[in-house]
Amino acid sequence: MSPGFDLDHVGIAVHDLDGAAAVYRRLGFTLSDRSYHVAPASPGAAPTPRGTGNHCVMLSHGYVELIGITDPAYRGGLRQHLAQNEGLHIVAFGCADAATAGMPRRLTRPIVERGKSVTAEFSIVDLPAPVGNDTYIAIEHHSRAALWQPHLLPHANGARGLLEMTVCAADPAAYAAKLAATLGVAVQANGDAHTVRLAFGSVDTVDPAGLERRYSGVAAPALPFLAGIALTADDIARTCALLRANGADYRSRPTGSIWIAPAQACGAVIEFIPA
Repeated sequence: MSPGFDLDHVGIAVHDLDGAAAVYRRLGFTLSDRSYHVAPASPGAAPTPRGTGNHCVMLSHGYVELIGITDPAYRGGLRQHLAQNEGLHIVAFGCADAATAGMPRRLTRPIVERGKSVTAEFSIVDLPAPVGNDTYIAIEHHSRAALWQPHLLPHANGARGLLEMTVCAADPAAYAAKLAATLGVAVQANGDAHTVRLAFGSVDTVDPAGLERRYSGVAAPALPFLAGIALTADDIARTCALLRANGADYRSRPTGSIWIAPAQACGAVIEFIPA
């Protein structure tokens, strides 16, 4: 597989979409209106709802998807993810041509934003998870304007871009090596982490002790554990002020970043790093 992938988006599986949306608005994020996933349809046929929906935090680079079950009859993979734990379970690597990653599937998602209907179109390739059953994909966007709408990009907390993801694994070196091999890149040593560096963004893999050093008090419910993400932010002082005003707890790291614990963010660490 050719290099050139970026960290396009991550999906946080949530039990209650409305509740999760309220949590993330309290953290200072602007959210898209709810949209629903549909299955591919034959030409001329109406699309079939999959039984899941989302709200998205659109960033200048990348995005965060809050995804939940909207139909009690749904029996797909998201239900298995939620049975394990609420939190990060989906990782999407962006690319210019999904065919370089395998045999792509063409998908659409109807979007109604501010009363205006548009259709987002993607090509998706399923990638093997290095370990476990989390969902890894390569994605090529065919209609970026449908998702990255200008009114969704400013956030009261100053969030700008999806910079990195932290994974906790029993064998961080092996996990990182398998992911790097899939993406056609190298693994770099980065302190206590093994880093898969992309064209934009990175994935850091640590062991449970490394996770504790990075985010004190955060423990993996199971291994591997997609523990959290780091976002760039315009002004950390402004981010802190917004969180304090909204009664949201946060902690600081020696690096100058701040982070929200999983219990306050639907199962995922959310870190803000100075841009």
